[in-house]
Amino acid sequence: MSRLNANDFEKAAKMWASGEYTLDELSEKFDITPAALHRRFKREGIEKGAAKIALQEAISQSMASEANKKAAQLIEMVSQVKELHLKGSQMLSRRLLYEINEATKKSKPLGSIRDDIRAIQDASKTLASNYQIAERVLRLNREETPDEDIPELVVRRMTDSDVQAMRDAQRVEIEEMTSGFESELDDDLLDSEADDAGDQ
Repeated sequence: MSRLNANDFEKAAKMWASGEYTLDELSEKFDITPAALHRRFKREGIEKGAAKIALQEAISQSMASEANKKAAQLIEMVSQVKELHLKGSQMLSRRLLYEINEATKKSKPLGSIRDDIRAIQDASKTLASNYQIAERVLRLNREETPDEDIPELVVRRMTDSDVQAMRDAQRVEIEEMTSGFESELDDDLLDSEADDAGDQ
């Protein structure tokens, strides 16, 4: 049995660290006793399968990093979808209130804007349907985030008393909003007349 030169020992060490060879196999290949190989490996701190373990750890870390990256991307996409659909729902609600308010101010029956209301309702249903598709694709969890679900805009038939109550409330609101403006306008007119009189 001969001693291993540096080149052969490097090869033997890599084979031992791979975990795919036994001491007997290496002993036969490099013409050295198993005991001598064991002592040398122990002295150099080379453990059987060390390279394989290191490779597995590197792969695991890489996979974990990739998984974390994908999870972060998914969270961002979920946030964007929820924000987009919430804005859409709010926009449709504001549009509905605007149409009703305009009809009320002009004393027009709500039946005259029935087509507009139906168009808004159809848009709301489409928005809700798109959100449900995104929910399935992104696996959004409704149970964990019930407050963030996008509700479907519900339009119900209003009674005459509902319409009258809405008109009365809006008249009061409009009067409150414009009363201060009218007072300021009257003051400006008086000041303007006074200035004209002074100029004369």
